[in-house]
Amino acid sequence: DAGIRDPLWSRGLGDVYKRQDQRDKWNEKYNSLFKELDDKYQIRLSEERERSDKIVKSLREDLDREKERYMQQLTISQNSTLKGQQGEEFTFKQLNLLFPSSEIQDTHCETGRGDFIVRKDDIVMMVENKNYSKNVQKSEIDKFYRDLDRESNNDLQCAVLVSMHTGICGREDFEFEVRNNKPILFLHKLSSNFTNLELAFKFFKLILDQKDLDLSNKEVAGLFKNIATSIKRCLLYTSDAADEGL
Repeated sequence: DAGIRDPLWSRGLGDVYKRQDQRDKWNEKYNSLFKELDDKYQIRLSEERERSDKIVKSLREDLDREKERYMQQLTISQNSTLKGQQGEEFTFKQLNLLFPSSEIQDTHCETGRGDFIVRKDDIVMMVENKNYSKNVQKSEIDKFYRDLDRESNNDLQCAVLVSMHTGICGREDFEFEVRNNKPILFLHKLSSNFTNLELAFKFFKLILDQKDLDLSNKEVAGLFKNIATSIKRCLLYTSDAADEGL
């Protein structure tokens, strides 16, 4: 019996070792495959994370740029508004000094009524004030015209478009025109010589005191245009003489 059992035992034990060896090989193969898949997954995960980080970084940079651009525009807008407000406050004070017995109305918040209205000696004058660092553009002149053409402004008898520190595109200093049968003037660099506005009012009064005057007549309008040009020449002469005296 012992002789019979030994070979059977040996074969059985051999089969056990053989199956164990196969399991070890399968386990090794499985572990190798798992490691390969895990490595690929980690590489893919790293690539996706890197790609996501790049996208987030790019979006963050875009957001920062947009925020910076917005802040710059906001600052420009605030400075422009502040500058405009300061120019209006200065003009309002100067108007009250020039016309101490007149009614000075601040109309810059009213649509189509200019920035100020001066009422003196039964004359109603609109003042459109521009406080720019560059010459007043044509679009502002067109708006000035549209305001004068409004039916709601029929009470206005004359008007001036003034630039505080610069010139006015396509218009000479103290240039005269007629719009909607109303005399108007364009004044440059008013901040350096505010009395020109008082002179403009006196010129308007000279015109408006003429009874039955038809400003739609080109010859009549041309006459006053020539007078305005002569006044401008006198202003230049006075300015040059004052400079020489200094």
